[in-house]
Amino acid sequence: MRVYEPYGGRSDVLLRPGFDVADVRVTDLHEHDDEVAATLCPVDVREDGVALRLGPFQIVTLRWVRRPVA
Repeated sequence: MRVYEPYGGRSDVLLRPGFDVADVRVTDLHEHDDEVAATLCPVDVREDGVALRLGPFQIVTLRWVRRPVA
């Protein structure tokens, strides 16, 4: 999933998927794990969704990992 900030400001974002989330990783645009990109946009997996903060015109690619169904 890609999210972006189109207006040149900062945005606090809360994404609420329709499934249980085990993990979310920030990747590069080729969807490879990228530690540098992850430090530029930390994500917080919470009970009510996934929170992140976007900078001006920032594009972030996220890889979602579903929680296994018991």
